[in-house]
Amino acid sequence: MNIGFYRASLIGDNMVALYGIYAMKCLHPDATLIVYTNAYGINLYSQFHFIDVLIDVGEMSEKTLIEDINSRNFALFILTQSNRAACHIFKQTNIKRIITFMTRWSFAKQRFDTVYIPRFSIAYVPYVLRLPQYKRILKLVYHSINPPPPRCNLLHKPPKIDFSPIRLQSSPSHKARIADFLHKHNLQNRPIVAINPFVYTTSHNLTLEGWRELITHLARTYPYIGFVIPTYKDNAKICFDDMENVAIFNNDSDLLNIVALLESTSLFISPSTGLSHIADNLGTPMIWLCSRRDSFVWVGETMNPKLFVILKQRTSKMSEQAQKKYIELAKQKFQVVIKDLNAR
Repeated sequence: MNIGFYRASLIGDNMVALYGIYAMKCLHPDATLIVYTNAYGINLYSQFHFIDVLIDVGEMSEKTLIEDINSRNFALFILTQSNRAACHIFKQTNIKRIITFMTRWSFAKQRFDTVYIPRFSIAYVPYVLRLPQYKRILKLVYHSINPPPPRCNLLHKPPKIDFSPIRLQSSPSHKARIADFLHKHNLQNRPIVAINPFVYTTSHNLTLEGWRELITHLARTYPYIGFVIPTYKDNAKICFDDMENVAIFNNDSDLLNIVALLESTSLFISPSTGLSHIADNLGTPMIWLCSRRDSFVWVGETMNPKLFVILKQRTSKMSEQAQKKYIELAKQKFQVVIKDLNAR
């Protein structure tokens, strides 16, 4: 029996789906699990043996995708993105049962088995029903059990699953690249703190100058710590040539280099973006700068809410005074974390 799972989005979206993908295999161990994803997903998921087949939809046309799906005669399929475009494609397939979120594009469609979960609204959704993204996806997967849990019972006790097999691991070559990088910058014998100032879609973040102020303060206050800033070719430039304990790691498209870096770090500081979900997967302690909404929607299993810095304004509307307040909060949380790490 073939069962399918579709998740083709940005880094963080693909990371939180790992819980659902693994749970799907655990609940249907005798089935062949086929995952449709994009380049990010291929990079992140390829190491996991519980996925039987990985398919890159990045270069597929709509027609090719439908033909591929129909050739596999899926008995069951988890569609995690129930938007208009995806529902339009999947209603043209021969999948016997498509489990997805209830939206106006999936509701009352033939073969669509929809699960209602309230959309995120901090003001109107009770605290106990504010499910983070990874738990929302798990609700879809748990619904695949025959018979499924009660449709509207969001508090239904889920099956017990050990999710430790979804932890990412870098290869020896990735580890060697990070070791060479740290040695090149004379950071190999220091505790390492990684700091990511960059975002793609997140609306709440410090400005680049705000990050420069925070990083400069931390590097000067803690000269025995090495600070590494991962970046990519499309990111804005940030430079700390005058500071010997700060280094810029220019990554290529291989996210497992970031995994290797975070495996070597004592702490990660980041806004709400994809790399923060890689850190969460690895259990790396993290100071997380996020909106109040993201503190519910995108919180991860290993994140510590006591280390969150809640940004109340979008970057575009953040005053200089407000930004300085958030920088001070980040400094205070850093001091607490470093004190705790030093005490171990």
